[in-house]
Amino acid sequence: MPPFTREGDPRRRRKRLLILLAALLLLFAIVGGILLDISIKANTGQRAVATRAPEETETKWSGTTTTGHKLTPGATVTVPALAPATSTPGVTPTPTKSEEPVPFQVQSVEITFDPPEATGSCLSIVTVTYIATIMVAPNGPGGIVDFDYSSNNGQSYEHAELTFAPGETSQTFTFSRQLTLSIQLGSLALDVKHTGIVTTTSPNTITQQATPKVGCS
Repeated sequence: MPPFTREGDPRRRRKRLLILLAALLLLFAIVGGILLDISIKANTGQRAVATRAPEETETKWSGTTTTGHKLTPGATVTVPALAPATSTPGVTPTPTKSEEPVPFQVQSVEITFDPPEATGSCLSIVTVTYIATIMVAPNGPGGIVDFDYSSNNGQSYEHAELTFAPGETSQTFTFSRQLTLSIQLGSLALDVKHTGIVTTTSPNTITQQATPKVGCS
């Protein structure tokens, strides 16, 4: 009969060691899975951006972890707010204000001459053209301007009219007169009896007058 020892049967000790080793491996596997799950939950932080339109009340986002690990069932993902939610208000275009037509009205009358100064031999006859420029308010609806004109300082008048198209701002009207260059009038303003006068009568009244200049030698 073999002697009894405290170590027991070697085969029985080997069997116990194998069981202990298997238990340790199982424990390591369980603990490693828990640690892996915790690591995915706590340490694999990723940044993502979700854009929300002004009219949206919530925003959904989907994605995967960059580590390549699969989350275990029941795992949660915490998304901290890195910046306060903001929304950009829509820009409403400013409507263009249409230009409203203004009343048809004469603003001014200007009288010029051609030539600007009549010159020649004394006692000769020259023809001077009176040029009347009638200006109306811009952006107008158009209309007819009635006016009277004189080339002899109002001793007699003629009547005429000009038709303006919508938006048109100015028109010219010409009339002529023959003048005699005299020694007495040489290099001086012509006698007032040759003054040109234009008076608009419709749609409103404006009067302008001017006297041509002459010179002789």
